[in-house]
Amino acid sequence: MEWVGVVTTVAVMMVGPGLAGHWLDGRLGTRFCALVGFGLGIAIGLYYLLASVARLQRRPGAPRSEHADRESRSRDADSSTNET
Repeated sequence: MEWVGVVTTVAVMMVGPGLAGHWLDGRLGTRFCALVGFGLGIAIGLYYLLASVARLQRRPGAPRSEHADRESRSRDADSSTNET
């Protein structure tokens, strides 16, 4: 259910600045604010999405990928051999 909030937030972050730029273009008579707004929105939205994924994966009880499991087992094996 947390993902619904993340996806909704990312969608608003990506589209909102573009729509604001479109409105600003209409008010000022320019043609570049919407393009800048959508570009900025995509950058901000992707950053938030990646940060949210990283945060949700670090949470206790979060599903782990096979790659993360291999790294964890590798670290555990390294630490047990260094203790002897």
